[in-house]
Amino acid sequence: MPARYIYAGASKLTGPLVWVRPEEHDSKRAVRYRRYKLHYDRLTHETALFDLQNDWGEKNDISSKHGPLVKSMMKQMDGYLKVNTVGDELPPLPAEEIEKLESLGYI
Repeated sequence: MPARYIYAGASKLTGPLVWVRPEEHDSKRAVRYRRYKLHYDRLTHETALFDLQNDWGEKNDISSKHGPLVKSMMKQMDGYLKVNTVGDELPPLPAEEIEKLESLGYI
């Protein structure tokens, strides 16, 4: 099944572009602004920032070098998603589930 995306504010890529992957239980989110794309996982709270101009394949996470940009892009994503509801909210995972996912190498 192809991914379904929700787009926002994309006008010739001058504004932020936000999307959520509902088939992944609303846990995977991303925002693109100009040459940068930020991935965010609501289950693990992991972020990854990519410079699409120099890393089109999204292989080199540069988030540790660009903290203010990550923070700004997270605000853009959160602001959009507060106004535009997507899917059901995820309940917090029980500690046993987190331990199981960690033991399997998923988080």
